[in-house]
Amino acid sequence: MTGRVYTAREVADMERIHLVTLYGYLKEGRFPGAYRAGERASWRIPSEAIKRHRQSYGLKPPVQQEYAGIEPYSPRSRRRKKTP
Repeated sequence: MTGRVYTAREVADMERIHLVTLYGYLKEGRFPGAYRAGERASWRIPSEAIKRHRQSYGLKPPVQQEYAGIEPYSPRSRRRKKTP
């Protein structure tokens, strides 16, 4: 397995779907290669699994952001920084 491994929250932000929806997809097996890791069993999704999921459902990658090294969109990253 090569490439980056994403958390469920990162993939949900990247794909612009709700986290609970993504959990349903993971339980259905729509992301082949995804696995649970850690004591709390958080999901890990390899970049190859995301690519295969998009190809199998005929979806286009969102402007190649996740593959170009650009961080996925996150509404939390848009918060204003507090000035001292």
